[in-house]
Amino acid sequence: TKFNTADLNEVAFTGNIKNCDFIGSTIYMSSFSSIVLKDINFINTNFIQVDFSDSYLIKTDFTKTSLIHAKFQDTLLEEVTFKRVSLEAAVFKKAQFKIKVDFIESNLKNADFSDCNLLQVNFFDSNLQHLKLKNSIVTPRQLFDVFYTAGLRDFSEVYLNEDDINKSNFLLFYKDKSLETAILSDSIFKGLIK
Repeated sequence: TKFNTADLNEVAFTGNIKNCDFIGSTIYMSSFSSIVLKDINFINTNFIQVDFSDSYLIKTDFTKTSLIHAKFQDTLLEEVTFKRVSLEAAVFKKAQFKIKVDFIESNLKNADFSDCNLLQVNFFDSNLQHLKLKNSIVTPRQLFDVFYTAGLRDFSEVYLNEDDINKSNFLLFYKDKSLETAILSDSIFKGLIK
């Protein structure tokens, strides 16, 4: 099904949506919450106040879209691509990233990834300023990317994956990096980095 260049206002999508294109569409104050989206193409789509909460997104492409203030709370994501996407102040709180999810050259300023396991997430050349990571599990690379590129300093409620902590090369790999201005007080990785 194709909804290319469609203007969809205040639509509440229901059920399962599969193999569908919304290329170049504008979707305003609409809800994709509590549904399954599989093999969906949202390239160049402009979303305004859209809610994907409690949904299951599989093989969905959001390339060159605008998703400012979008809600993905409690959403399950598998093989989802956000390439050159504006996700300012988007909410991914308690989202589950099951299989590779990529944020490539995207704006995630002020996005909320609280209570998430981000081990399957890649942030490639994205704006991570003021990213919220409270109670989230991150990889060492994500930790340093957020610290050095976005200036986040308070990691007191961010957790490093235990498997990564146990790898003998963790300190070796990051030995030239300094986190001395970071707040690590209650973190699971407290004391590992000097």
